Amino acid sequence: MKRVHVNITTHKRPNLCLFVLQQIYEQSGEYNVSVSVFHDRCDSDYSMVKEYCEGRGYEYIVTPKHLGKWEFWRLNNRMYRHLEKKDYDYYVQMQDDLVLVDGFFSRLIPLIKDQYTCINYLILKSATKRYWNFQRRRINGVTLIETGWIDNHFCTTRQVMTGFRIKRNWRSVRKNPMKSSGTGAEQSAAYAQKTGRKALSLRYSLCEEVGARSVMHNSLYEKRHRRAWVFDLRKADEAFVQNKRKEAIKSILFYPEALQSHSKLFFALEKLGICHHVHRGAPHELSFFWRYNGGVMRRKKMPKGMINRGCTDVSKTRVAQVFDDIMVDPQTYVGPVVRKTEAQCDRKETLIMCPAPKEDGYIYRRLIDTREGDEYVDYRLYWFGGPGYLVKRYKNDMLAKRYSRWELVPLSLIPEKKMQDIERGCKKFGFDFGEIDLLKNCEGWFVIDLNNTAGTPRWFKGSKEMQDLFIQHTKEFIYEKIR
Repeated sequence: MKRVHVNITTHKRPNLCLFVLQQIYEQSGEYNVSVSVFHDRCDSDYSMVKEYCEGRGYEYIVTPKHLGKWEFWRLNNRMYRHLEKKDYDYYVQMQDDLVLVDGFFSRLIPLIKDQYTCINYLILKSATKRYWNFQRRRINGVTLIETGWIDNHFCTTRQVMTGFRIKRNWRSVRKNPMKSSGTGAEQSAAYAQKTGRKALSLRYSLCEEVGARSVMHNSLYEKRHRRAWVFDLRKADEAFVQNKRKEAIKSILFYPEALQSHSKLFFALEKLGICHHVHRGAPHELSFFWRYNGGVMRRKKMPKGMINRGCTDVSKTRVAQVFDDIMVDPQTYVGPVVRKTEAQCDRKETLIMCPAPKEDGYIYRRLIDTREGDEYVDYRLYWFGGPGYLVKRYKNDMLAKRYSRWELVPLSLIPEKKMQDIERGCKKFGFDFGEIDLLKNCEGWFVIDLNNTAGTPRWFKGSKEMQDLFIQHTKEFIYEKIR
């Protein structure tokens, strides 16, 4: 029988602590579960907790003095020293305000895959907490919260906990003590140091929002929050983890900026169930260069093998130098030109007549007539390490920001020689993934812009066909890269 040791920290909540102990006893099942309750000294009556522990063979330990948030790290290290006297295979740490889901241990323990696996779990229900400012995405109708470490809820092995200690978080001392003890970050750092950052730490939480009513202990809930989250492991069981491993991709690094929630790639990764982060030291299988609208950046600072590693400068001037040079000097050119800023996210264009004074921060390209009947058209080529698909977009005015309609057109519309030129240009540019904007007239095809941080325009959001097409190509590109 597998041995599991549980440490519980508690303070001023004897009724909740007793409730957790009862749940643990009822759900032990096939596991030999031992429990140690560490009571941060207070004036609350814990006699019922102490009596219950004595009747079930659990340990009940009271600190000599109240440690509180500022010295909570001491209480944690005392628990870890106490662990050295125990005989166990798996370790679970929790607080006293949890409502365990059905089959808590039978769901949690099988997720431990090796001696260095650590699960920062939130497979629980709690009415006393609201977790703020964490990135969320939907998977199979369930919200996935991406975290580094939340509170003191984690499960790991004896190998990890042997000699495990956390340091005092000096930054937390300077913070408002009502907000956080800061131990979560220190536990995460201690785990990373213990494993040499080589082992995967499964850090995920599954939750469903339950609205405006509490799931437990209404008095506590109404006092602190207006909303609560229900956390459950039902959709993160063994099959979920196995599928993630089968896909061989668990997380993607975006550097130096985080992936914005309005981008197409964020949308695709959410649908594919692939996590992403911006922490270079965290485990990842793939990395993207992602800089929404910044200046030139040195390649030496970027990890090797990064997708779009060459896109440190995606200015329209550099695009023209690598692809089609349609820029003009407004002081010498005669005729209409389109003036636009170098900024990638600025779609504002102005039509001016030249010759005209040259202004800093603007580029000037000759006017390309793309009229078809009463409409103006342009093309967007989606690039996934190579040509993916081509979209033809229509607008009523040449300088309009929004498109009236769009349609998928065959890639064969672009001549073979031009496609070869685009492939050579992308390779020279270091452009692996994104969008290529093209214009076409009687003279031929012209590349006018590259976009490696594409957003989600209205015509994309309203089209299931376009969404599925982008997701499928993204999936194939990502999985091909990590094989």
